[in-house]
Amino acid sequence: MSSQDVNDSCAVGLPTISEFVTVVRTEGVVIGIVILILSLAILGMFIYNVWHRCKAFPNLWHRQGVVWWILGVYTIFAWTSLFGLLFPAAGPLCTFTANIYLAVTMLMFHKKMLQFFNGHTSSMTEILTGQQMFLQLRNPPCCCCCCCLPRLNPTKRNFRFITVLVLQKAIVTPINYFIGAVLWINKVYNPGLIAPGDAFIYIVLINVISTLFGMWGLIVEFRMFRSIMPSGFKLVPKFMVFQVLIILTTLQGAIIGMLSTAGIIKCDTTRPISAALKTQGITFLLTISESFILSIIATVVYRKDSEESLAEWAAEVQQMKHKIDTMQSNGDMELHADEVVINHAADQTLSVEIDNGGFKDKVAAKRN
Repeated sequence: MSSQDVNDSCAVGLPTISEFVTVVRTEGVVIGIVILILSLAILGMFIYNVWHRCKAFPNLWHRQGVVWWILGVYTIFAWTSLFGLLFPAAGPLCTFTANIYLAVTMLMFHKKMLQFFNGHTSSMTEILTGQQMFLQLRNPPCCCCCCCLPRLNPTKRNFRFITVLVLQKAIVTPINYFIGAVLWINKVYNPGLIAPGDAFIYIVLINVISTLFGMWGLIVEFRMFRSIMPSGFKLVPKFMVFQVLIILTTLQGAIIGMLSTAGIIKCDTTRPISAALKTQGITFLLTISESFILSIIATVVYRKDSEESLAEWAAEVQQMKHKIDTMQSNGDMELHADEVVINHAADQTLSVEIDNGGFKDKVAAKRN
């Protein structure tokens, strides 16, 4: 069979559910059952995480929304991918939904790190300044090789700049994918098709650039905070597992699309399965598998949060405040340390004034 005959026999585009079920064979049913089980397992882990945090922090369950949103990202990616596999024609819409959720999750993770100081920028900047910390802009993925970039003091203005880097992702992504949805309905956007006349490559490119700047802002914050966070809070693994999800979901779709454009992923000439359908299917299958693994890791990491680690951090913050007071009294620095509000969240918000089953005693024991 000539290449022209193969091209003529290839199906084009994404089928509807009624068309898709006619070409599904036994192996497709088996794969469908497996990914359904994985998706249910991911949903079960999310429900367990919600239950655990309500139980571990009974007086703070109403302030756990940021953590629940972050943990929900794996469930969202798994179930949107599952629906994209079951309803291929709606695959791009499922991708749009998951990526918009991810963009907001990046902003939530930024908010989560700020909530280590109860969300008060003034408290955070004074403590960080007292610890002689700096915002190091020479960080990946954008500026790891830019030696000329200065170190910034942790002032409100500089933190506002970091916030803008993360916030732009939450703003650009919905607008970008709204435009993509409009173009998709008008058949100008074709997932996996990398061509100058198709909108797919431009939508992906904008998304990648926006993600890089958003990740840059998060990494700058993370590398400063990790040096003062107690190891019991597992900030490093929490950030790493989230970072891996961002990298995989942002890049793998574009890479698989390139493989399809290069002819490595081909259509099935024995059945009406287009290269676009195979490309989308591979992407969704990988996403569900990756979400399952990352969800397990996230569950283990966040499961370790407890009042013990929370008390440890509260004691650490009080020690930092005492150090700032000492330096101020010695004339080494000019800070209004007496105005610092010492609050914390073991991923959310907890005031050290909260009397929660002897929590003050735990803080005192940690200090002693």
